[in-house]
Amino acid sequence: MFFVQTNANTHAKKGGSAMGDAYTVFTISNGEVVGGTEIGIFEKSFAIVIGKDDDNSFSVPASFSGAVPVEGISNEQSQLLFAEIKKTWKGEVKFLARHEATTDGKVIVVIRAKKGYKQFNWVTGACIGWQCRKCSATGTLPCAPKICPRCKAGDPWSSPVLRFANFPGEILARGRVVSANGWVGAGEQIIALVQKGGLFRIGCLYSTSSVDSAHYVCDGIHIAVVPQIQSG
Repeated sequence: MFFVQTNANTHAKKGGSAMGDAYTVFTISNGEVVGGTEIGIFEKSFAIVIGKDDDNSFSVPASFSGAVPVEGISNEQSQLLFAEIKKTWKGEVKFLARHEATTDGKVIVVIRAKKGYKQFNWVTGACIGWQCRKCSATGTLPCAPKICPRCKAGDPWSSPVLRFANFPGEILARGRVVSANGWVGAGEQIIALVQKGGLFRIGCLYSTSSVDSAHYVCDGIHIAVVPQIQSG
């Protein structure tokens, strides 16, 4: 299961998302990028659900479950390909289905990041270097040193770690990972509006010492994998 929270503070502003623009929609799932995203039924209405419980069902809505509503679609439609960002009467995000995109500067991306070890995963900006957790010394890639060159910290709790930029877009909704027994982890899924040139990373913790991650870039029309970037 996932806790799902829509961002009620999302609003049009100068340089931000202009209400009325229609954006191409993409989904990232299991490392693959596909056009459009699945439309489901949530509380008897069409919606984009950004979290599903372990039996792949939302048949019994709970206080922590939720979705982003979708309007303007027919009963025959199973995919949302283009959408305009609107607001519900409560001020929360909803999508209005459109037939084509009207801008090539941003896209909507539904990131269905998989759950990792103890439900941990990350959705961040690109890797920007490393930082020592003890003395705050910083450095550049390709990787974080095992021992800090300044303070010589090298234990698992204070040695240098990689640093990542903030996610390069406007997050419209978040879903927090919940395990089958109800334990809340640090992983999440998101729906976001990403600008042209936005570079971001999805990482998954496989075990206490194994991390898998991939980077993606938006060209304003598409989302593409950037396989040559390596980071933890």
